[in-house]
Amino acid sequence: MPLYTIAGFTFDLVSPSDALKRLCRGYEAELGAVADHEIVSPKDEIAAYREKHGTVSDAAAEISLTYEKICRFLLAKDALFLHAAVIEANGTAYAFSAPSGTGKSTHIALWKHTYGDSVHILNGDKPILRFENGVVYAYGTPFCGKEHWNENRKVRLGGICFLSRGETDEIREITPKEALTPLLRQILLNGGTDAVMQTMALADKLLSSVPLYALSCTPTENAARLSYQTMTKRSTR
Repeated sequence: MPLYTIAGFTFDLVSPSDALKRLCRGYEAELGAVADHEIVSPKDEIAAYREKHGTVSDAAAEISLTYEKICRFLLAKDALFLHAAVIEANGTAYAFSAPSGTGKSTHIALWKHTYGDSVHILNGDKPILRFENGVVYAYGTPFCGKEHWNENRKVRLGGICFLSRGETDEIREITPKEALTPLLRQILLNGGTDAVMQTMALADKLLSSVPLYALSCTPTENAARLSYQTMTKRSTR
């Protein structure tokens, strides 16, 4: 059965569709790896997901279910999903989080346009953030949005920026209390009460571990320069 390594853990994806195997290409586990967890998405579960979420294909339902199950497993391993685009500069990762359609992909594309090969997009939509020995790392995943921006590696996280559209470009550092509501809107909160409480505790830990920002911006190079200069300067102090 196909084994894949995501966020440092190896998953046995039982009877995956061709679409799921294509999506996970590049995340195949090393020869001889042993699975940490088994992921199964039977047909009746896929059908129930489609009924609940409307007009999605079997493949899209399977991919979403697989990601949710990976996230639930990782929660017990001090790791969680964040709906964000993550880009690396000088060996440090920066996450831009916002509701779909706000412009986070546009913003990191502007970083790439402005700074070229000195920056690298780690994941365009669904990275995993994991604590390891007290340090937060961002992991690329195959679940990465329509642009398919992803790299199969981890980078130390140097900050989270909550992005919104604006008529001018403004960025400020914010407190964990200010960041809590926008963060909770962009993480996976499902499962039973225990899972939700575990997610909340990990979110609180995350917010006290990295610099936090609020960015109101235009889709311009000036906005990219502002966030880059502010966030990279702060993370090197």
